[in-house]
Order: sequence, then C-alpha cells, then structure tokens
Amino acid sequence: MSRLPWILGLVLAASCPARPAELLTAPLKDLQINPDAIGRAEALIAEQIRQQKIAGVSVCVLRKGRIAHMKAYGYRDALSKLPARVDDIVRIYSMSKPIVSVAAMQLWERGHFQLDDPIADYIPAFRHMKVLKTDKDAAGQPRHRFVPARRQITVRDVFRHTTGIAYGGKLIEPVNRFYEDNQVVYWYEGMYPPKCSLLDGMTRLGRVPLLHHPGEKFTYGLNVDILGRLIEVCSGQQLSAYLQEHLFKPLGMVDTAFHVPDSKLSRFGPVHDKKNGAFYRISSAHSSPYRHPPQWESGGGGLVSTIIDYARFCQAVANGGRAGTQRILDAATIRLMFTNQLPSKPDSRRFGLGFGLVDHEFGSKPDRRRRTAYRWGGYASTKFHIVPDEQFVLITMRQRVPGDSVCWDKLFPIIHAGLKPLSN
Repeated sequence: MSRLPWILGLVLAASCPARPAELLTAPLKDLQINPDAIGRAEALIAEQIRQQKIAGVSVCVLRKGRIAHMKAYGYRDALSKLPARVDDIVRIYSMSKPIVSVAAMQLWERGHFQLDDPIADYIPAFRHMKVLKTDKDAAGQPRHRFVPARRQITVRDVFRHTTGIAYGGKLIEPVNRFYEDNQVVYWYEGMYPPKCSLLDGMTRLGRVPLLHHPGEKFTYGLNVDILGRLIEVCSGQQLSAYLQEHLFKPLGMVDTAFHVPDSKLSRFGPVHDKKNGAFYRISSAHSSPYRHPPQWESGGGGLVSTIIDYARFCQAVANGGRAGTQRILDAATIRLMFTNQLPSKPDSRRFGLGFGLVDHEFGSKPDRRRRTAYRWGGYASTKFHIVPDEQFVLITMRQRVPGDSVCWDKLFPIIHAGLKPLSN
C-alpha cells in the first residue's frame, strides 16, 4: 500500500496550525439533562431579578463537552438597564487563581520547579521569613513578637494557601499594618492590585510577617500572585505574555486579560453594590482602572473574562487538559491538581493545587449520587465548578461586590437534580 496519503497527512498537519476547539451546542436530551431543571432555573432567576436580589447573571451549563445552556438574564448595568449579554466582559477576581495555577503547572511539567522546592530558590525575598506570635505580657496585655519560620515556604504551600501570607485587612490585626506599610493591600472597586510591579511587590511582601508557620493551615491570601511571579521567573516572560501564548491563544480565550482595551469597553459593565435596597455603581466602565494595563499583574485576582472564555478553560480542564487538538496539561497533572493537598479531617476544608474540592448531590431518586466538584469563585459573585464524573461544568457570572451566593445556593441544586446518569 502506498505511504503517500500518510506522508501528505503529516505535511498538512505540520502546515496547518492547531486551532482552538469550538464549544458546540447539543440538545438537552442528548446530554441527558432534564429540560424541567433548566425551566425551573430560569424561573428562579426571573424571580430574583424581579425582587432585585440580583441585577443580572449569565449562566453556562456544559455536559459531555457540549453547551447545554448558555444565556444572560437581567441587566449588565442595573441603573441604565442595559441588558446583560453572554459576551459581557466581567471582573473574575479570584477565578483568576485556577487559570494561573494551571499555567504554573505547565512549567512544573517541563521541569522548571518541583512542588517541594523552597519558593525562595526562585524569589529570594521569601528566604528569611518571620512569623508573628501573639501572647500576653505580665499585665495580661497582648504582646507581639517575631520568630523565625520553622521551615521554608515551598511551592506547594503557595499553590494550596499554606504559606501564612494573607490579603491584609482589619480582620487580621495586628499584622495588617505590615501590609499597609509595605503597600501590598488591594484597593479600589473592592479589590484591585497594588501600585507596583510584581518584582517590587514580592520584595515588599517578603517583609510582611507570616500569620503562622508554613504548612500549618490554610490561609487565603496573595499566594497565587506569588505563583504569577514564579511563572515570570521560570519562563522569562511577563505573566500576561505567558498566559496569552500558552493558555489564552490555544484555548481561544479572546477576551481574557488584565485590562479592557477601549475597543471592548462597550462590553464591560460596572460592578454593583446595594444600599437601602437599591443597586448603585461602585465603578463604571469608563472610570475603571481596568481600562489600563496594571503594574502588578495579579495572578490571584486581576483578570477579566467572559463566560464563554471561562467555559473554554473549564472544558479543557474537565477533558483532562485537552481541548480539541490542543493540550494544555497532561491528564495526570490535572488529577494531581484535583488531589486534596491539606490534612484530611472530618468536615475539614479540602483544597488541591488551585481548586477547592466540595462534594455535591446530583440527580434525583432513585439515581441520586454524590460527586466531587472542583471549584472556586470570585469577589464579584462569579462562580464555577467542574465535575469530571458527571462530564459537567457549571458557571455563573455576576458583578456584585462584596460577593454573595444568593444565585449559586438555589440555582445549582436545581440544575444538579436535572442531571441524568451518563450512558454511552
């Protein structure tokens, strides 16, 4: 048999660059989702908008690699009554963390670092960390002192938030003043990165005492911002450039970035809060600092995106790191990221390498079953989870700070109940 067709195939594959996989729509019946669940979910959303519990929300349901439901409801801007759209650009805040964690694990796969390496081997500012200890003096008054950290902060600590580094804020006095004195506190619109470069920011952060010894417990904080700097050190690229080349372009995430250019400003709405029962704008699109590239590219909370972009990311993760002909991570690496990295205790938090782990009920009797969802959320009420055992992804996007789960808590169980057991 002639080898010519096989050789031509190789030539064509080499000459045609891989393209991002398209997310296609399929009927609910084919995806084994009860249409009544979607109907009930839409009725819930309509009622929440009518009662002004939410201004608007976009919802994406994926199953078996296809779009089962994607729709925007209510308003992008609650004051001007501009309708929400699925291509709205939104602040995803802490939903930046899974993206940057995946990017960092690409470099782990290539051997640039090991998980139990000291982070100071790559960012020397964290070599000699101190831990703030509080006890009482002879008069019974609080006394603060500093002790050397028992061990080095590891890369694994950074992924799983066990460094002892927090976000700063009045709830963590007295260490908060060190964040403020070193100007590594988020500001504006509820959360926006400090006004310094990542390189300078790591030097400043290295002067802030830890809340506890590395590895002792989970403390949510600036850890994935540290991962962002690790990516820069290992790749030799600015974080935004690395993400664009190795994640956003391969996955077709065309609107995900650290700022919103003027050409896309019409799709970028305000972030809301409520006062006396009425929505108001914390910041409009035209006055937002997101109009300009930030000095500190925050891997932990600085990205904007759309629900379709984030769906592309989630589906690639759900597929074991593959999107069409593109592969962003090996399936074994995804499984590692989904493995709990914290001490296992009854009812304790579980967290992998960039994803929280939470069990949920799916389906209805007699087919009810319990599955693990890999998830996280953002400060402006954006949330997602990935459930590989159900070949299922669910995402909601809103723009309300501080974040609340009024939509998530009621919406997700409705859709979960509508998932029929998978069959071939």
